[in-house]
Amino acid sequence: MLGVINIFVPKPEEVFVTDMHLMEHCVVEKIEKRFKKIEIENLGIVINAETFLDGFGVELLFSNLELESTLLEQALNNVCFTQNDIQMIQKNKSIITSELSNIDINEEEISLYTPLLKSTKLSIMDLYEASFNELEIGFVDLFNELWDNKSLICSSNGLITKHRNNKLNTLNNDYNLCTGTFYTGCINYNILTVEEYIYLNFYSFILGKSSESIIDQLYLNENDLYLGYTHDVIINDSYHILFLMEHGDYTVSRTNIINVDFINIMTETQFKKQKNAFKTYFLLNNDARKINEDFSKLTNMPSEIKYKELIKQIDFLEQNRLVVLLSRLLKEIKC
Repeated sequence: MLGVINIFVPKPEEVFVTDMHLMEHCVVEKIEKRFKKIEIENLGIVINAETFLDGFGVELLFSNLELESTLLEQALNNVCFTQNDIQMIQKNKSIITSELSNIDINEEEISLYTPLLKSTKLSIMDLYEASFNELEIGFVDLFNELWDNKSLICSSNGLITKHRNNKLNTLNNDYNLCTGTFYTGCINYNILTVEEYIYLNFYSFILGKSSESIIDQLYLNENDLYLGYTHDVIINDSYHILFLMEHGDYTVSRTNIINVDFINIMTETQFKKQKNAFKTYFLLNNDARKINEDFSKLTNMPSEIKYKELIKQIDFLEQNRLVVLLSRLLKEIKC
């Protein structure tokens, strides 16, 4: 059995993405030093960390579940930055500057994330811009303040538990469409319940991940095109469904992307087929670790969630409830 602790530190609007990247490096180094100090560095703990547009996450994985309380009480709660860390901060700033000199993003990925700029004011290229706070001494107070606002989610034995949760500003519902090399767009929705989380995952699957997706049937197949899909990201309590399609002889419309009619006219057999395929896809791509990560960014979720019970909710997805959610989304979004 695997234990997981996921820490997410959200990015305030006035802080550079690169500052968060720098803090991610420094937090991991501080945690590793703490592990050595309390002599647990040889107990098979794996640390993963990643910075994205809205902040950074640190994931701790461990096979000995008895370590959980030690990690929470002695290691993570003892991450604190002082003036003695200035040299470490300067060292990691140089490392990140070197990392960012090699951009590994292609035109398709840039296009996919472009619609986020309108609703979040964040550009995917911010991940590759080496813009730092000017004074190293300023990072000490900044890092401590940001760390105090982290969210903390644990998962073991199939139970996902919130130990600490940050408060984020939610976004307005939005629909964005961009044209360039590809048709790209973004639907975002402020999630309030686990049910909405499951239904939006399900709709994203029907829209652009299923073998009989809306994108395929309404746009690609008739034009002998193949490139079209959806990709989901969670930013500040908002579930973003990004989509990308090859250009063709068609017009992309809001009501064809948030397609209530497509769901309404499904037969019972078609809906069941989509639901069963979605369950397989969800289990393949959303293990307890992934749910852990998602829920660290969703402040309205319950304090405890059982992974198996969450999966069971897929069996009870209803066609009319999906229609209701999409209809509400159409009424609320800004175009």
